[in-house]
Order: sequence, then structure tokens, then C-alpha cells
Amino acid sequence: MYNMAVNKGLDGKLPGTPYSGPATFSAALGGTLIVLWADSAMTMRLVALFRQTPVTAPGTYKPFSLAQSVAKPDETPTAFVVGEHFTDPTSFLGGDIRITAVSETSLTATMNYDDGVHTVDASFNAIRQ
Repeated sequence: MYNMAVNKGLDGKLPGTPYSGPATFSAALGGTLIVLWADSAMTMRLVALFRQTPVTAPGTYKPFSLAQSVAKPDETPTAFVVGEHFTDPTSFLGGDIRITAVSETSLTATMNYDDGVHTVDASFNAIRQ
């Protein structure tokens, strides 16, 4: 499950929209995929975070946009590339993704990132899918 707030405005401070729902994680292409789902049937992704290398222990990671992953290929394997509709894929993201616990069956984390227009803050406990 996750709880997330997306704020808007030029500084990301205008009141935004709250979201909540199921969260999952899985091994994908040798890395880690975390999905925050828009619906309880888990058919529509709201946010997807992909890291090229597996997460095996707690740690703090950078969020990258698609543009950042192209511009910084040496850093991309250890960052989470954010694929979702709240931020501009051409902007560079600031913030962090903090994995506080990980096991075979669950992953607990917080994340906050912004693109200068939107800020996204979430906490989640994802189950293995």
C-alpha cells in the first residue's frame, strides 16, 4: 500500500492531489521494478520506478527522469528511473528514494522528488509480485 501527495505550481507548493492504493515490487531485467497502482485490480500504473541493478539492502537512491538517464549513463544503473505522468520526462529531478527495509516478500520506502513544477511525496510498503 502507498500514500502519495502530488503538489503543483511553479514551486510545487500549491495544493495538489492525494493518491493511495496497492504497491508492488519485482525483479525485472536483472534490476528492481516498483509500481504504485492507480486501481485495486492493479491494471493501471500510476508510478513506476526502475533501477537497473537489484535492491538488496536499505539505502538512499536518486530519482532520474528519462532525460537524466540518457545524460548520465554512468549513474543510471544505481538510480531509479521514474516513469509516470506527474513530471516532465525531459526535466531533471531532485530528491531521493529511501529504501528502509527490503526482504524476499516486501519493500518499505519513502520518496520525494520534484521537477520544478510538481513535487511528489510518498511512503509505501510494496509486496513482491
